Amino acid sequence: MLNPSSLVVREAIETDAGAFIQLRDAIDAETSFLLREPGEDIVEISEMGRRIQSIARCGNHTLLVADLRGKLVGYLHATGGRLRRTHGTASFSMGVPQSVARMGIGTQLVQHLEQWAAGAGVHRLEFVVSPQNIASIALFLKFGYAVEGVKRAAVVVDGVPSDRICMAKILFDPGATRR
Repeated sequence: MLNPSSLVVREAIETDAGAFIQLRDAIDAETSFLLREPGEDIVEISEMGRRIQSIARCGNHTLLVADLRGKLVGYLHATGGRLRRTHGTASFSMGVPQSVARMGIGTQLVQHLEQWAAGAGVHRLEFVVSPQNIASIALFLKFGYAVEGVKRAAVVVDGVPSDRICMAKILFDPGATRR
């Protein structure tokens, strides 16, 4: 585990663009658990900076980064629904390099995600995960996420169809104030 004071989880800012691209590309290159293949989303630093600014302007979107003494060592990207009926639901993806896996970075990212969600009016968090990604599944079960189903043959990895497990957590009842 990391010393909690040495890791800072925060919202990404435009100047993180280059470091974020490097982090994301490194994670994509070392795992087949995520959706992108290495080099699939090549983007210039200026474009990534604009994407980060756009995310920051949306009240129900966030890009969290884990910063360890000035180096990005993890991220969590949540995208909320665009329509009124789906505005309180956010889908997310997360990545932590294998070199710092099982050091508590994912735990801190999820804790910050849930704090952000409560403040943003997001009542439901959801994601899909590879059935082979046992560590991520265990992390989310620990946080009270539930398996809602399996998307059969949802992706093709190295020419082989692969399932994805759908997991979600309801943080609060959005209709509770109307009763």
